[in-house]
Amino acid sequence: MKYIYLANSEYEILEEFNGNCIIKDLLKNKYYFKASYFASRQGCFDKFEAIRWTYKDFIVLFSMLFTLIIFFFVAINTDGFLIGHQNNSIVFVLSATLFIFNMIVHEVGHMIVLRFFGRSRGTIKLKMCFFVPTLLIDVTDSYLLPPYRRIFVYYAGPMANAVIGLAILVVFPSHLYLAVLSMFIFAISLVPIKWARNDARHIFLMLNKVANSSSNRMFKWSLYMFYLLVSALPFSLVFSLIT
Repeated sequence: MKYIYLANSEYEILEEFNGNCIIKDLLKNKYYFKASYFASRQGCFDKFEAIRWTYKDFIVLFSMLFTLIIFFFVAINTDGFLIGHQNNSIVFVLSATLFIFNMIVHEVGHMIVLRFFGRSRGTIKLKMCFFVPTLLIDVTDSYLLPPYRRIFVYYAGPMANAVIGLAILVVFPSHLYLAVLSMFIFAISLVPIKWARNDARHIFLMLNKVANSSSNRMFKWSLYMFYLLVSALPFSLVFSLIT
């Protein structure tokens, strides 16, 4: 699917092959969608470039696959992960602290990948997540990235949680329960929840857009099957814990 990036002193535009355009008004800091607009055929632009797959895309893609490998490694090594920690108040304190830290790192992960692809973050706000205050970083500027890069941005949050889980596993192997907590946050973030408008829902919408842009039915169903398997991750972790 072809995408073109256009920009001048007033607007930034992402144009799809069918002429659909996402327009950022730089003066008002607002975003608009215009169907079949073909902005490239109108006005003068200082920048006019086709968006192509680059080394940055490969870096993020391989990082995504790596985090999935990490997850399965932790999932199959959870036997007895709470042995010696039952009824320990320190477990609760460490788990609560790690949960809040994971929420912050999750948002920072979105921001890092957004900046990696040359876009800027919006405002930083406080939000309540499961009755716990945490940060929310506005990544609306990802609208000017092609769908597959928006998937990367949305996945970056859960990916950061997986990295925290790996770090705990390597540095504090005796605290496996903390690694499992980080991995569970990673996995549950990849389950689409319509009312929550979470990362997974955005990923699914973008994945659907990428699939529909292809005429190859095998490619479409491969994408859907892959994401179905990814969405089943938290259930596989729970199953490994109770068996």
